[in-house]
Amino acid sequence: MAAQWYNLLIEQGAKFSHGVKIQSNGQPLDLNGYTARAQVRSQLGILTATFVCSIDLPTSQVIWMLPTAATTLLLPTCKKWEVPKQFEQKRFEVLPVGSHLWDLELVDAQNEAIRLLQGGAMVTPEATL
Repeated sequence: MAAQWYNLLIEQGAKFSHGVKIQSNGQPLDLNGYTARAQVRSQLGILTATFVCSIDLPTSQVIWMLPTAATTLLLPTCKKWEVPKQFEQKRFEVLPVGSHLWDLELVDAQNEAIRLLQGGAMVTPEATL
């Protein structure tokens, strides 16, 4: 199955989080044993940001958000955790303005990755500092 194309618009300095429900024939897919990972790269393939990812097992929703501006550690893989109904969105100010590429993958227990989504990530500048 080919990954679906989905473009992101990220406002520099604003909170950013996004999610997608993973379903098969209208039913939530069992994501036990999976982790999620997502990254933003420049058009040249240079890593510019790693999303913090989570999987809400009851709803089969994969959520990705950008870490806070103070976070400088790039996480290679995001571990799954139960997402509370109201989860805190994170603020991110470091991602460079411009056009980037991104993707979201599910990884099973055997470390096999399935790319779910991919696309462009446009970062717009913050005017008010």
